Amino acid sequence: MAETKKSFFKTNWHYLLIFSITLGFIFYSWFSTRVPKYFGLEKIPGLVERVEVHRDDFGVPKIFAKNKKDLYFALGYVYASERLFQMQLLKRVISGRLSEVIGSDGLKADKLFRTVGLKRNSKKWLLKNQNKFHPEAFQNLNDYLRGVNYFIQVGKTPVEQTILGLKSESIDIEDVFGFVGFMAFGFAEAFHSDLVISNLEKKLSALQVSEITEDKYSFQIKNENLSYLEPWTDIQKQFLELGIPILQGSNSWAISPSKSKNGKVILSNDPHIAFSNPSIWFEAYLHTDDFEIYGHHLPFIPFAVIGFNKNLGWALTMFENDDMDFYKEKINPENPRQILFKGKPQDIEFHNEVISIKNENPVELSIRETIHGPVISDIEENPKELISMKWAMFMDNNNSLNSFYLLNQSKSLENFKDSLTEFNAPGLNFVVGTSTGDIAYFPVGGIYKNNFSTDRVLDGESGNFEWGEKHSNPKIINPKSGYIFTANHKHFDRTKFNIQGYFQADDRSKQIEKNLSSKNSFDVEDMKKLILDDYFDSSEFILKDLIPILESEKLNELEKTSLDILKSWNKKGELNSVGASIFSELRIHLVREIFYDELGKEDFESIMSTSRAHHFLKRIFEKNESKFWDNTTTKEIETKKNILVKTFKISIYSLLGKIGKNPNDWTWNKLHTLEIKHPLGKIPLLGKLFNSEKIPVNGGSETINNLLTLLGKNSHEVEAGPSMRMIIDFSRLDEILLINPLGQSGHAFSPYHHDQNKLYTKGEFRKLNFYEMKETDQNKILVLVP
Repeated sequence: MAETKKSFFKTNWHYLLIFSITLGFIFYSWFSTRVPKYFGLEKIPGLVERVEVHRDDFGVPKIFAKNKKDLYFALGYVYASERLFQMQLLKRVISGRLSEVIGSDGLKADKLFRTVGLKRNSKKWLLKNQNKFHPEAFQNLNDYLRGVNYFIQVGKTPVEQTILGLKSESIDIEDVFGFVGFMAFGFAEAFHSDLVISNLEKKLSALQVSEITEDKYSFQIKNENLSYLEPWTDIQKQFLELGIPILQGSNSWAISPSKSKNGKVILSNDPHIAFSNPSIWFEAYLHTDDFEIYGHHLPFIPFAVIGFNKNLGWALTMFENDDMDFYKEKINPENPRQILFKGKPQDIEFHNEVISIKNENPVELSIRETIHGPVISDIEENPKELISMKWAMFMDNNNSLNSFYLLNQSKSLENFKDSLTEFNAPGLNFVVGTSTGDIAYFPVGGIYKNNFSTDRVLDGESGNFEWGEKHSNPKIINPKSGYIFTANHKHFDRTKFNIQGYFQADDRSKQIEKNLSSKNSFDVEDMKKLILDDYFDSSEFILKDLIPILESEKLNELEKTSLDILKSWNKKGELNSVGASIFSELRIHLVREIFYDELGKEDFESIMSTSRAHHFLKRIFEKNESKFWDNTTTKEIETKKNILVKTFKISIYSLLGKIGKNPNDWTWNKLHTLEIKHPLGKIPLLGKLFNSEKIPVNGGSETINNLLTLLGKNSHEVEAGPSMRMIIDFSRLDEILLINPLGQSGHAFSPYHHDQNKLYTKGEFRKLNFYEMKETDQNKILVLVP
């Protein structure tokens, strides 16, 4: 039989070759026809006047129109032509319809987002508050959606949708608001940890809980038997596989003219988001005779979320304020359709929804809402009690989309400040710099009179834990230091009121401040070095204790060599560094040895998927007598010294298994790699087509160049990091520096699909000349006419 096969292939090899080439050509042709038209003439009914779409060498559209109606229509049309599959997938996620695309694997996410009600609450908010919109903002939004939906009608279906059998549906205004809610939910860390920390109060002593949270008091509710929701981390993992972005953190800073070599403001930003394919940001330049802006846009949103013009620019990071709380409600014993609040019955709202599942029977979902919000414990089958979720996102006083519209119109610092008055959620840090020399910092997000302990489930019956009035937010304008920076850390310790939040570890903020205070004059080259800085700040407190302990131990040759490497390491995440590999492996095993036995698998994975992992590690590391050092699964009483020695040895032998026997070969480039995966990347053959190349990268978790992995995972493959990098020197608007991790287009055969990937991984930038936005090459100009 084998001989017959060999003979067949030998005799017919040329036919098989022709067949393979023909099949490849057909496949290539099919993919290529989905790439949008980048030059030429297109007639589009509904336009008022001619519009020109110029594209630069990296496919960024620069749209020139005579009026804003055509301008935003063209933006929507061009956006959809490049990112339709991304928009269609996100529409299903927002609506709780992921199961229609991927089957029952999407049921957890669908139950969550149907219960939270991203789409349902968007509709409610719009019915009540549509009249609060600036008239032009609402018009721009509708013109943008007309452009998106026109392309859906006439454009070709993306390859991914054809493979999945996913039909294009129109994008509506509820999708826009739902997406803003989705992004806000992604970094609402309360959902990660409030329920977990409340549960820990059952498992651990009050002292242990206070050690990791630094709370001085407990808000433990009377009934301790809380439902444990399946961790949000499970859904996050799924979103990572599907290329659906979740926000993680960010850096930004502004240098005043007094500290700038060229005498003008320098502004820098690199928002940290889970990597997605295509990239989450879509860059575009918009121009009419009386309006222009260059911006980074998110799906569904016509207004630049980060942007600049000749007058000013702004950067964006997460404020990390606490805008979400959970309440254990008491059912009225006389009426199960009511809860008790301050001794009085309050009706529960009921919604029944049906989740359709690909190739399976639909699932019915009953959703309840109390005066505090949706009952999230209903996500679990047979919940033990009723826990509702209060969130600032859909409150009447939040009109973040209107604020983004006003930001895009801003031409002065005063305009900019005024545009933020309606921004209540999500919590964001805006750092702004102007061409006239101002720098300022405006945190936005609800800061309420009653700021309770950030990470507990609260008593919903008593009425003692209601938010109260909203405080006005603090701000910084033109500080004497000559610089402003944000790195998701807590800025304000001296306010008259308490600001509760999930502020991230101070690793990045300490390094940024150390650099910005180190000298009195900076230029763009200094900013490039800073944005790519890969110093591990946490190595200082860990190695300070670890190295003396190891020096007093009897070590074998492998362990001695590894210790010597750590002692001589420069504490940077450089590609050829062995110290970076040993330290990063050590940190992963350290949190496991300290916390896993007390927390258990589910709580450990949930907490370690958040930035709190770094806080918890540092707090316990500095407490030599903490009970967390003892391993509760053994008879012995372990000490800090025991655990540090054990962790070091586990880490060394783990690297031996991962890389090889010679420690000098354990370089960081063999572990710390970035591959940006596409939702279809797991399908054989398609992975090589859609996924980016796997490339070693500098940096590491909580370095300024925050190419991060989670401490709770035994892997150094990068999952999140700078979703773009931007440096603007207002004295050199002809050389603005920008970079995207992948590229502008979502089409695998577009020349702009992953053309920035290698530049990004090397730490390089594109240059943009803001004074020369029009192209002269006709092969880069698409003309749209009525």
